[in-house]
Amino acid sequence: MKMVIIPIGACEQQGPHLSLAVDTIDCYEVAKRVSAKTGVPVIPPLMFAEPR
Repeated sequence: MKMVIIPIGACEQQGPHLSLAVDTIDCYEVAKRVSAKTGVPVIPPLMFAEPR
């Protein structure tokens, strides 16, 4: 079975206490850790922003 982990996160400001795109950074870190345990490759994260 061919698989890849695709981390997807929002690119938005959460407030003055968190960095921009913290959702994407967090999900990418989780994906890398899952990849290390399972051997399933992970690609760079996809970021999306809600249209204004």
